[in-house]
Amino acid sequence: MHFNDKQKTKLLACLEAFNKDPIVLNLGIKENYKKFDEKRIKALPILREMIKDFLDEKISLREFRKQSDVYSRKYPYWGFKAFSGQMQLNQYTKNIFDDNKEKYLRQAITLPTNHDDAKNKINKFTDYIQEIRDKSTSSKGLPWNRQNYLLSYFWEIQNPELWLTYYISLRTFFANENFDDIDKFTTNGEGYIKFLNLVENVKTFFFDQGCKNKANPYWFVEHVLWKHSKETESVKSKTTDKVLIKEKVRTEIPLTSHGSWLPLIISDLAELALNKPTKWTEENNLIPEKAFETKLSYAFILLGYETKELGQGTGRENRRISRGNR
Repeated sequence: MHFNDKQKTKLLACLEAFNKDPIVLNLGIKENYKKFDEKRIKALPILREMIKDFLDEKISLREFRKQSDVYSRKYPYWGFKAFSGQMQLNQYTKNIFDDNKEKYLRQAITLPTNHDDAKNKINKFTDYIQEIRDKSTSSKGLPWNRQNYLLSYFWEIQNPELWLTYYISLRTFFANENFDDIDKFTTNGEGYIKFLNLVENVKTFFFDQGCKNKANPYWFVEHVLWKHSKETESVKSKTTDKVLIKEKVRTEIPLTSHGSWLPLIISDLAELALNKPTKWTEENNLIPEKAFETKLSYAFILLGYETKELGQGTGRENRRISRGNR
């Protein structure tokens, strides 16, 4: 695709900002992106061996899950240990009782031969999980039916030059800047290929600007856009959490995207009440029910109540107490 002038200006601004400060922030640690990439490269052979052992049926799904859990913490360079990654694999392993689940996962994480194959793998895996969810009396504890992140992570580990993990922050960047209608697709597989094509086009655009990171071009695109996304989130956080919640400054409440008068900090409360994951739960590695409790306490604070959190482990006892000032 050809980027319009506004999109080019945005990409150039992101690239310029990154070139001035080529830093990756991971788990609170800042370091030059090349040093961060070196850590990824050293971890790849170990992660690839784990995947190969599972694909060759040398280890079971249960052992694969255990190893993945250990490695996601030992080599935390892809963010896989969070809710969209390891948590989904945990739910898939522990909460699906079907003899074919190992077969379907092996087929899904096998490296695709091309974009069409990748799309088909995602869609087939989506259909399988959806079938499991439809047959269950309750979907609580079951993995999502959209697993673009999970599958693309394992593909990237096997070949990072051709595949990139489906990061929400990158997709959000493309959506906010109206890149190629990134959120308009009919299947999950189509959505991932749209995402990957945009990453490829951004890579080409950066190369045209004289920036040639030939060793890990997709990672470079990821770092540039990730840095911009995190800086944007930081600004938004300061104007919502800090101002509305901590300082309780009275100010005009902006409209949410769907036109309601809910403050942005609790705009996903309705979805959480239905036990549905949201962008906020994924970014903060929280299950919906825990996030609902947190957001509900925010709502009481906005209404002028003093809220005290009692912590977990209290069984059926209250976890939070809200008291009015009158």
